[in-house]
Amino acid sequence: MKLDFFGVHARTIGLYALLVLWCAIAFSLALAEIATVVALLFWVLWRFREGIRAPRIDRAAVWLLAGYVLLCLLSLFWTEAPKESYRGIFKVLKYAAIFWMSAEIFRENSARKKFQTVFLVFYGILILDGFIQYYAGRDVLRGVILQEASSGGRVSASFKSFGLLASYLVCTIPFLIALGWAYYCSGRKRWYAWTIGFMAAAACLLLFWTRSRGAWLALIAGGILWLFWSRKWKWLLGLGILLAGLYFVLPRSMIIHQNAEGQEQSIVERYYLWDRALNVIKAKPWTGTGINSYVKAHIRYDQTKNWRVRDYYAHNGYLQAAAETGIPSVVFLLAFLGLIFYRGLTSGKPGDKDDGLLLQRSLLLGLANFLVLTVVDTVFHNPQAVTVFWYLLGLQAAYQKTAPS
Repeated sequence: MKLDFFGVHARTIGLYALLVLWCAIAFSLALAEIATVVALLFWVLWRFREGIRAPRIDRAAVWLLAGYVLLCLLSLFWTEAPKESYRGIFKVLKYAAIFWMSAEIFRENSARKKFQTVFLVFYGILILDGFIQYYAGRDVLRGVILQEASSGGRVSASFKSFGLLASYLVCTIPFLIALGWAYYCSGRKRWYAWTIGFMAAAACLLLFWTRSRGAWLALIAGGILWLFWSRKWKWLLGLGILLAGLYFVLPRSMIIHQNAEGQEQSIVERYYLWDRALNVIKAKPWTGTGINSYVKAHIRYDQTKNWRVRDYYAHNGYLQAAAETGIPSVVFLLAFLGLIFYRGLTSGKPGDKDDGLLLQRSLLLGLANFLVLTVVDTVFHNPQAVTVFWYLLGLQAAYQKTAPS
């Protein structure tokens, strides 16, 4: 009887587990892992009960994702860091599962409405927590201390670092703005729209307080790409004027981080970080050194031997992925992401004013921001940051009108 109850309500239980996962990402990795396992178990139970055999997401995308996962799995046979690689393959499988579950469980409008409610409530809590941390020096949810820098305090809220909060914000701010706009255009509950607009402004201020220049640039680059795609030339000109003004207004310590030699610290460091990753790729272009093995393996292939930033991630997710699992795996990954974006951008009809299409496109914009940030940061290899990415990637697939049913 109990098993039958769980079978009937498996999708609902999986949905609530995914909602818990979304909130837990920001403050508890342990709770996030538990929620992922629960969601996975009941999602599988739901699929078996319904007799669903074919995936409910784009089949071509499934094959490309499977190719990427398979090459990551095969790297276990030649990895140079077995323990790290075993952990790494479970991470890759988990992210693929989160994408798939999110794409299927959120296909119903009622499920997406529940997510929107949870998203807004927890976003408000996170914003409040960030402001408390900035002014009181410590956040409430986890007691994380505000990190001081030459440019000022760097807010992280309940995340363990400012970079993780920054990656979360660049992913979610477009969706937050789109929700507010949808409420405003509906003409109903306009105070919802103004409240969400206030939250979006506060989120942008928190992003500024992270002092993460890579995240700022990612948000700006995503906005520019969106305006080009939408052919909003006046908005693009206005953004250019605003950015030019900010360049002269912002303190130089925020724009340029100098090292002891008077050079731009981040650019110099990334030169050597990327150079090491390229050395690994040149040595093992087809296979890499094994999934999740970069930190331990890259030193063997370092030709420059510079003292700067040793034993670090590559600060470029694409280079690090190629160094770990080879160029072919990255080709599969980029082809998969390219197809997802193509399907998303071509869904719906020209001039369609549907709220679902607006929200789906806003998710794509946030994901594009994340992929731009991946060029200069470690977010693609951080569990919290990349879980947000795969979760939202599946959610936008659920919003797509042209997704097979």
